[in-house]
Amino acid sequence: MNSILLPLLFKIFFFDIQTNETLPGVKIETNYGVYYSNLNGEISISSNEEIKNVSYVSYLTKNNLKINSDTIIRLKQLE
Repeated sequence: MNSILLPLLFKIFFFDIQTNETLPGVKIETNYGVYYSNLNGEISISSNEEIKNVSYVSYLTKNNLKINSDTIIRLKQLE
């Protein structure tokens, strides 16, 4: 009997680390494509995708993130 593994969808929420405000339009680059967070600062991606870069204008970029469940990512503004 063959098993079929279906990927899960993880929700990722983006917030400003200092103000705790949601960040709409965060750019997420994975091994499958480029996505942007919605107006509520969230996105759903497949569990089999690897996050290469997370970037937002005037914020520090995060690289090579490992996501194993629903996650909150807080971004820090450039100084």
